[in-house]
Amino acid sequence: MAEPVDQLAGKYTVTGDGYCVSGKPVTLSVKLSDDVRDKFTFKGWYLGDSGVPVGTDPDHLELTPEQDTVVRAVFDPKRYRISAEIDSHLVERGTVEIEGHPGADAVMAEYGSTVTIKANRTRAFGSPIGRTANARSIPSNS
Repeated sequence: MAEPVDQLAGKYTVTGDGYCVSGKPVTLSVKLSDDVRDKFTFKGWYLGDSGVPVGTDPDHLELTPEQDTVVRAVFDPKRYRISAEIDSHLVERGTVEIEGHPGADAVMAEYGSTVTIKANRTRAFGSPIGRTANARSIPSNS
């Protein structure tokens, strides 16, 4: 079995003996299908629901079961740090924010998810300090 089950159902192949003789070694490997391979990192092989790790190589797990044994191949979704910052020369012209995360300068996002970064302009490029710009041009003081 591969986990997370809801995201990997039908998306992996385990190679090795499904049934074995008690006391004889069995070798297993697991591969994700192409459409999910880049979205997950192999965390490890685990014995049943116990959470006991029994291996860290997705290409090779050798164990010698003495009774019926369930082994889980566990994968973690890949996560990336997404940050938003503004060039120090442009600070007086605006701010940037990560939508849905007010005040945060970074968020963690899973592979394939969407993060929206919004630029907030506080004054137009070339506008004198204290004046704001909108869709119309700013009249000059001449």
